[in-house]
Amino acid sequence: MRPERQVNKCGHVHHAEPEKERDWKPPKPLLENSTVTIYLDGLIYMAYNEDRRLYQAAVLTQAEGHQLNIRITVRGDDDTLIPFNKQKWDTSHRVVKARAPFWLYVDSGQKIQENDFSAELYAPNAKDNAQSFAHIFNFEEKYKRPIFPKPETFAEFNFPQGIVYSADTTEAALQKIRPNHPISEATVERNICVSDLAAIDIDAASNDAGKKSIVLANNRGQDEFFRFDLEPGKHYDIRILNEPIEGHPEEHPGDPDHHFRQFYELFDLRPGEEQYLVGLMTMAVQAALPTSPNSPPCVGTGGDTKGGLGSGTG
Repeated sequence: MRPERQVNKCGHVHHAEPEKERDWKPPKPLLENSTVTIYLDGLIYMAYNEDRRLYQAAVLTQAEGHQLNIRITVRGDDDTLIPFNKQKWDTSHRVVKARAPFWLYVDSGQKIQENDFSAELYAPNAKDNAQSFAHIFNFEEKYKRPIFPKPETFAEFNFPQGIVYSADTTEAALQKIRPNHPISEATVERNICVSDLAAIDIDAASNDAGKKSIVLANNRGQDEFFRFDLEPGKHYDIRILNEPIEGHPEEHPGDPDHHFRQFYELFDLRPGEEQYLVGLMTMAVQAALPTSPNSPPCVGTGGDTKGGLGSGTG
């Protein structure tokens, strides 16, 4: 029996009790004819390189007690295609960092071709559209300057195709706190509607002109971790989750504010600069999220929409 559903003020549907992983149901995609939807969740910072038309993600690899899981399903089927062979994929941050950068891309038979890059942001007015990219919390808008993640803190993922948007939104309180101060001292700046799940839709499909596949690879496409043919009418859901390891002891395992604060391990701020927290507004909203003590809710974050993750990436 499915849990009772609740709708918050953002128009987002939450389940009133935690869901089992096998019961996870993906939100409706942005594109009606999409063949792939990629979901980015957990401690992942995102940026867009406008000139290269390349979307990028920095997976925080200095998050203690976390790992990077990838799960793939065909929409409408219960069977999980991933996790894949452990010889091919290691979820540990140490190995993921060593193997980066990764590319999750559409291959038309010629590997990664920069002239095929076509990633774009879906950014209509956020007040009128719940799926707008503008709902993804943006650090640079708060600090009013470029803030690039430190190279030693993350593993890079690149997405050269697709349209990027917010798949889900939630009610949240935007809070401020002095660095090295306890979360109990945070003050609320204002209430916001914010994305808690980022997504990328791809509508490429094989046709008479040739076969197309969705591929995860590193080494500029030379070493592959998976490949699935793209067919009209078939939809792959790919979840990239930087999430707590089940059963791993954590200092604050169920505290969403503490979880969000770990994003600051990515950045060097100016001395004395305040940090921002995006915390769930009410206990009712927290209870409605499909979460557990080992998987606290985490609002996704983004930054630069011009230069991507910064120089030297990709």
